[in-house]
Amino acid sequence: MLRFVFVTTFYPPHHFGGDAVLVRHMAEALVRAGHRVDVVYDVDAYRALDRNGFDPAAPADSNGVRVHALHSALGRLS
Repeated sequence: MLRFVFVTTFYPPHHFGGDAVLVRHMAEALVRAGHRVDVVYDVDAYRALDRNGFDPAAPADSNGVRVHALHSALGRLS
């Protein structure tokens, strides 16, 4: 078993398109192969760029991926 960490700006549900979905698919594939995977992403970056005011909750179903959503007290200024 290997350990992987993906550090990314966006991750579902806090994302705008395919780059975050690709990271999720790769992370889940590694978990299915028996590896441990952590994903670290920045919720403040999503909130800074979101123009619709939609703020989803943290992912409920991580399919074995350990998800770490970063938040800052400075919010968008971070």
